[in-house]
Amino acid sequence: MEFLADLGRMNKRQLLLQGLNLAMIVTSALMIWKSMILATGSESPVVVVLSGSMEPGFYRGDILFLNQPKRPSQTGDIIVFNTDGREIPIVHRVIKVHQRAGNSSDIDILTKGDNNWGDDRSLYPRGQLWLNPSHIMGVVVGYLPYIGQVTIVMNDYPMFKYALIAVLGVFVLTTDTRTAQAGKHELDGPVPGDSPTAAAGGGTGGGASLPSLSRKKLEKLKEKYEKKGVVYISRIPPHLKPQKLRQLLEEHGEVGRLYLAPEDPALRRKRKQQGGNSGKNFTEGWVEFEDKAQAKQVAAMLNGQQMGGKRRSAYFYDLWCIKYLPKFKWDHLTEEINYQKAVREQRLAAEVSAAKRERDFYLSRVDKAKAVTAMSERKRKRDGTTSGDQQAAADGGGSARAAADGGGSARAAAAGSEQAVAKQQRGAGGSKDEGQQQLQQGKGGAGGAKVLRMYGQRQAKADPVTDAAAPMLSSGLLKLIAGKAPQ
Repeated sequence: MEFLADLGRMNKRQLLLQGLNLAMIVTSALMIWKSMILATGSESPVVVVLSGSMEPGFYRGDILFLNQPKRPSQTGDIIVFNTDGREIPIVHRVIKVHQRAGNSSDIDILTKGDNNWGDDRSLYPRGQLWLNPSHIMGVVVGYLPYIGQVTIVMNDYPMFKYALIAVLGVFVLTTDTRTAQAGKHELDGPVPGDSPTAAAGGGTGGGASLPSLSRKKLEKLKEKYEKKGVVYISRIPPHLKPQKLRQLLEEHGEVGRLYLAPEDPALRRKRKQQGGNSGKNFTEGWVEFEDKAQAKQVAAMLNGQQMGGKRRSAYFYDLWCIKYLPKFKWDHLTEEINYQKAVREQRLAAEVSAAKRERDFYLSRVDKAKAVTAMSERKRKRDGTTSGDQQAAADGGGSARAAADGGGSARAAAAGSEQAVAKQQRGAGGSKDEGQQQLQQGKGGAGGAKVLRMYGQRQAKADPVTDAAAPMLSSGLLKLIAGKAPQ
């Protein structure tokens, strides 16, 4: 339902306002009722006839108005009385008045219905023959025929009473909600799609179809629309609300629609953070007058003048900055606001799209960086394993070379020892000391403690094929290089 949808869109403040409006209606009804009680002096100034005992004077459903006169009741008066033990009062005519001796205010009254055969003593409590003034609620002074039939139906059918109360409550809330929405549209800005026809009362809003208008009615609406004028207010004083602005301008002419542009939300937040006023301010506004002549007159009269109002108000000393806009209609303002809204939405969509592109690019770069890092890690691990193998092979080659060098030195030492022994035995050209010296040199060469260094001319390398003193590769190194041991 549209009513429930409107209530769902309302905030807490608006709901509280609707509740206050309903409470004001109920309170106003109670105040009116109490005022009538004070004015008439009767505890029930309005009653409804529920029976036909007073026909043809009064019929069922007639509403009676009562008054409590200061004079005593007289014969022929139609009174409403209530006795002990009865819940519903009775409307009958006074047929006899008995005044007690010595006291003019103490009287006894006997009543009878115009449509009844006998008096009302059968309706009185047992043992009671007369009515006292305390039993009388009032004297009938007027009536409205058949208006109280609704009360009779509600008494006969209680469910109908509850349904009627519910319908009236929904009607009141719906009327207040629509009025609040109209005021909101009027104060906060023009409604998109607002047209002169809708402003004149021809539009229903909410997407409902417009009633068919004759050519004559259309011409009248157009004439009324063309008659309106718009003024522009370039500065709105702080704390000046749309309701107060309307009140100030209605003193000079009939005001139609009004729109005030709100301030920048960022400025309002900054002002609140700095401890300033947290209320909503406005920067500029447009006011539509029902008559363009009045609009021109108001603009010429108020421009540059003091706003006035109450002296203690915040805008008492502010000046009007108002100008009449010739050939400017409310539709122009609506179109401009809709255009700015569309531009703002397009700009927001473009910014969102750019942000999405930047996010996607950043995520792609992150994924690419992760892939490159993983590749580098795998390559580093692979290069580390290969370097270890090569280092182990180099260490093996060095050991084989060292063994080969050791073998060559031993062979050279053996050859030198043999030559020294042969020379000693021959005894040619040497003494025993030289042979021992050479033997010691051969032993020193075999031990590797002394290294023979040759300077100047480069020493020729020994031929490994013909020279037995040439260094030989070890079997381990040959197996590492050639893959097999020497034969």
